[in-house]
Amino acid sequence: MSRSPEAETVDFVTEVMTGVPSTLGRTINAYSTTYRVVTCLLFATCSFIIISMNSLVVSAYIKKLIPRTRSNFYIMQLALADLGVGISMPVNLLSSVSAYLASNTWFCLLETILGVFGVVLSTFCILGLTVDRFQSLHQALQYDKEMTTGRYVTYTLRVWLIPFVVCVIIPIFWH
Repeated sequence: MSRSPEAETVDFVTEVMTGVPSTLGRTINAYSTTYRVVTCLLFATCSFIIISMNSLVVSAYIKKLIPRTRSNFYIMQLALADLGVGISMPVNLLSSVSAYLASNTWFCLLETILGVFGVVLSTFCILGLTVDRFQSLHQALQYDKEMTTGRYVTYTLRVWLIPFVVCVIIPIFWH
């Protein structure tokens, strides 16, 4: 049975306004109200904590409340990556609450890209910080000479570019 686009739009608007999935013409696995409430509370709490704590780190670095060392620059990048994870959590919340959005292919792709990119970027920032600390301990006398601003910029671009290409560009073209 084919449905008109107007009927699909009415079903979508009704679902968004009432929170009750419309099952006319399609099968939807609706979540229970208890699941939606608990999920909303957990996602909102985690997102708030992640965003507020990482915002404090970024603002302290920007306002020069902590020394602007190269290692602190990597920590600020890690805070930015984790801030992205916190910002992507409301997108996951929408997917968990709305059965329509959970079944939408493009929204699912967006949700996956944001989540995976944030986590992989966070991991790469930790890896960059670890490599930097290892080099400073392993080559203590040459470290300051070798780690110029240009090298830090190069390492930073690698840390951000590799996860972007792998987790954003490739999935978009693959899909």
